[in-house]
Amino acid sequence: MRRWREFAVTAALLSGATPAFAVEGGSGAYLLGTRDLLAGVVPPPGEYVNLDVIHIQGNVEKLPISGVALTNAEIEAWIAKAGVTFVSPRPLMSGRAALNVQVPFASVNMDFTGVLGGLIAGTLSDAKIGMADPTVTPMLGWDSGSWHWNVSMPVYVPIGYYDTATIKLGRPPDVSVVSLGKNKWAFDPTFAWTWLDPKIGFEFSGAVGLTLSTMNEATDYQTAPELHVELTAGQHFKNGAALGLTGYYYQQISNDSGNGAEKIQKVLDIESLQARVFGVGPVLDWSTEIGTIPVTLEAKYLHELGAKRRFESDIIWGSVTFVFK
Repeated sequence: MRRWREFAVTAALLSGATPAFAVEGGSGAYLLGTRDLLAGVVPPPGEYVNLDVIHIQGNVEKLPISGVALTNAEIEAWIAKAGVTFVSPRPLMSGRAALNVQVPFASVNMDFTGVLGGLIAGTLSDAKIGMADPTVTPMLGWDSGSWHWNVSMPVYVPIGYYDTATIKLGRPPDVSVVSLGKNKWAFDPTFAWTWLDPKIGFEFSGAVGLTLSTMNEATDYQTAPELHVELTAGQHFKNGAALGLTGYYYQQISNDSGNGAEKIQKVLDIESLQARVFGVGPVLDWSTEIGTIPVTLEAKYLHELGAKRRFESDIIWGSVTFVFK
């Protein structure tokens, strides 16, 4: 059982970054479903390298994005993330300190059928490829018997590609509505925990975070705080495999604000821009070695439901983490 505790580190290390198809834009800064098995564990001292590939396909009836309101938007995104984590050998506050950096690249295609409040109708499309906003996450974790927990502060750095929306009629029409960055800073204080029985290999993990964003000055749009709660139950096996069921709940705790948000709310003719979504699906880990290098592979599928004011998506996620000590 000690082997997976050292090697199955993917969930404990990663803090998600995602392209800004935004809650202004249909999703939050935090990539829902990031924390699953061993969410509360900060791994042993060493250096960790992760590679993730994520496919997202979703739709939403009405979407505020980059200053306009689109109707019947459908999105397909491929995200590739490269990350490194350093876990310090020196104790800090009787715990283990870690620093994680994630750099995402994305390919995003969006189709939509019109623009509310304008004269444009008919199916239009846009596609972008490039870097999204990187994430820097300091983390501090502790252990006590079967309990493991950590606190972290992911910081989303707004240097990914961003531009306000432009739609010009013509043959062909000139459409630019997709941005890969969010044009705003975001901070995500998070508490995560894991209870694990080393004798039977059963675990129950969870994480609670609150994403706080600065204003998008380009659209005068202030995204309200976003609460996300993730829970996972899993079983670890002696051969290094682990199988679990993971899920999440996302809810904005107040209404978006700013002149941009007020205009969008008026165009959409709705009482609130508050977003919500649920997600659930299986997750599979396998810890092994390539030569002398410990490796963890992870695959998961997440189905979203009950979405309100944001994309409802199906997500397929694969990752590999290498351990260097």
